Amino acid sequence: MKRIEAVIPPETVKIVSEALMNVGVGGVTVLHGIGKSGDPKLQLLTFQRRDTLLTVVDDSLVDEVIGTIFDLVSKNSPSDGIVFVSPVEDAFYIGSRMRMIGTKLRRDRTYK
Repeated sequence: MKRIEAVIPPETVKIVSEALMNVGVGGVTVLHGIGKSGDPKLQLLTFQRRDTLLTVVDDSLVDEVIGTIFDLVSKNSPSDGIVFVSPVEDAFYIGSRMRMIGTKLRRDRTYK
């Protein structure tokens, strides 16, 4: 499994999240924030609103998810955002205490 974090303009979150559901992503979390680029070419003096869209997907979906984000957000500008991909070793649903395996709930593994 991989965790994908896309820091994108807030006006793109709805269309991106809907498109990700259409390619097989099971769910997304959106965090609202502000930030500015570390790129000296941008010379941004003020913080810009940015949302971070988080999801966990099977390895087989990573390229399609990233491609979907690029297609919907990219305007060929450094301020379009950034995507991070990191491995997920394990995940658990808090309410049921069940382990998530391959982005699916696995009912035979619970924690007390």
